Amino acid sequence: MIKLQVGIAQDEPCEWLVEQNESRLELYRDGRRYVVDILESNARGAVFLLDGKKYHVPFRNENSCSVLNRHVEVVVKTPGEVLRDTLSQSTGADTGAKDIKISMPGLVIKLLVTAGDQVQAGDELIIVEAMKMENVIKAPQSGLVEAVFVEPGQVIEKGATLLHLTGESPEQAD
Repeated sequence: MIKLQVGIAQDEPCEWLVEQNESRLELYRDGRRYVVDILESNARGAVFLLDGKKYHVPFRNENSCSVLNRHVEVVVKTPGEVLRDTLSQSTGADTGAKDIKISMPGLVIKLLVTAGDQVQAGDELIIVEAMKMENVIKAPQSGLVEAVFVEPGQVIEKGATLLHLTGESPEQAD
């Protein structure tokens, strides 16, 4: 059984447990079980049975389909994809300053920068273990590491600020 985050249309993604047995999917959410028998599937769409009703779902592209003649955007992510997409978030004012935050709890494994370091966009900043995986937090922009708020071995909660990155280089700060 795998966990998937599924977002439909503008709704917030929610977690589904999914088990696949050949042409049958068993979906679990909020204590309910849904059984989907896949009758046909190809690049153009799928035909399936849900609660004894037959549905034909034509695919428009890899992120959308048409259900009961309504266009629906669908995003499905594995736990690893969710982790990559949401592990670090940055917030800041128009000055280019960014607070680098973690979006899920974890354990700081290693600091790769210290206060005063100049970094380029994409540089590795911190290694955090979350969901039994080591994840590298990278700089979303070039700038100066103004402050580091965590240390190796520290358990961090969702939303914790890891470090503060300014949009200034040392030359601009003078």
